[in-house]
Amino acid sequence: MARPKAAVVGGVVVLALLGVILSVVAVTLSGDEVFCGDKTMQPGQRCLLVTDTGSGWHSYEQLQAEQKGQLPKRRAIGGGLGAVFLVGAVVLLIAGTRQDKKEQAQIAAAQAWTRGD
Repeated sequence: MARPKAAVVGGVVVLALLGVILSVVAVTLSGDEVFCGDKTMQPGQRCLLVTDTGSGWHSYEQLQAEQKGQLPKRRAIGGGLGAVFLVGAVVLLIAGTRQDKKEQAQIAAAQAWTRGD
């Protein structure tokens, strides 16, 4: 059986790890925390959000509802990216194995030619 080169194996490991990490994070997103920018909010607090189009105060409950609404999309994106990385790892492994088989066949043909077979 052909064995892929170390660089290919390293690439496969990195892609697979990224895929697993993204998938696990996507599955474990709880959505329990509510954020105002990068700060965690507590019930009863208000948040001033400033955007290019204006600014406004938002309650904890408003932001909680908005952020929980975005949770399925974030899970789908994270899980989808994780799956893409995992598929990429498999494709890279298969391509590396095929390349090694091709190189082995070329070496065998060159050896046979030099022996005069």
